[in-house]
Amino acid sequence: MKASEARQKKAQADGDTASAQRWADVVQRYRRIAALTQQAASLAQQATAIEEQTAELNTQTRRARNLLEQTEVRRARALGELQRLGITPPAAPSGAAPAPNERPSTAQ
Repeated sequence: MKASEARQKKAQADGDTASAQRWADVVQRYRRIAALTQQAASLAQQATAIEEQTAELNTQTRRARNLLEQTEVRRARALGELQRLGITPPAAPSGAAPAPNERPSTAQ
């Protein structure tokens, strides 16, 4: 870009306004390309960070689902054992999710 700027200045000094204008256009395009290249690099860094966050969230989601499934299996097993022993299970605390086989139907 510096060479292009030097040519532009030389053309201006020589009184060649057409060449000076063409070199000015070249310099302007170089500056635009440089700015867009920096913007692209910044966006690529942001995309990489977002991909890493997404991967971490996906991992956490899988772990949470696995824990939920394990909890539901344990709860069903415990309820089955209580029923086998003829014991009425204690009432679930308010706000607790119902057992998997006791979930209310959403169909109307």
